[in-house]
Amino acid sequence: MLLSVPSAQTGEFGRHQICSSAMVEMSKSEIVKNKMVRFTFAPVTTLLRIRFKFTATNQEGQALDYLSEVYLKQLILTMSDDTAIAGDCQLKFGDQTLTAVAAKSSNQIVVNLTQPVRIAKEYLEDNYVDIVLLPTTSSARLDFSAGLQNGKGEFTVASKDSPTGGFKAGVRYFLDRELKIVIQEDTMPDASYTDGGQMWDSQVVNDGAYTDAGNVW
Repeated sequence: MLLSVPSAQTGEFGRHQICSSAMVEMSKSEIVKNKMVRFTFAPVTTLLRIRFKFTATNQEGQALDYLSEVYLKQLILTMSDDTAIAGDCQLKFGDQTLTAVAAKSSNQIVVNLTQPVRIAKEYLEDNYVDIVLLPTTSSARLDFSAGLQNGKGEFTVASKDSPTGGFKAGVRYFLDRELKIVIQEDTMPDASYTDGGQMWDSQVVNDGAYTDAGNVW
């Protein structure tokens, strides 16, 4: 069966994973009696769940203490050795394996989050990004590229070696990564207020306070 793990994802594991069940045998008498067929489905793709924390500095390397949270809107994962992690694949029912179709595969997955993920200076238990991968057999380097909502500056995430022997089917892998932010302070908007990942329109009055319908934040 020809299937596909998309190279453009939304961070929703259930939307992109592929599950399969082993063959179920039924006798003729069971079929005549309309017996229920009980399949046992399990993922044949791989799940990578990534949590982030961040550090922020200006161009001189000084920590920016006023920045308490940021919002991740995009994450790009690339395998350094061109290992196929997305694209067309063939499901073999005999051994329940997925095999990439080389001509239509990709070593990169772009996750555009439907809801930006809040990142703090410490790891948060419930704020993570899910990526669905094709199982792999090679060990390569995972490179990351991050995009922040309404952010200006340089955002870097350290690379990580994949597990020895690659990513196995049906396994959920957990990974913690630090997002390093270098901000050009003179390009930051003045008096902006961030709420739930959405940037409010700001109004500057006298001392730079943010106002909303006459109520000062």
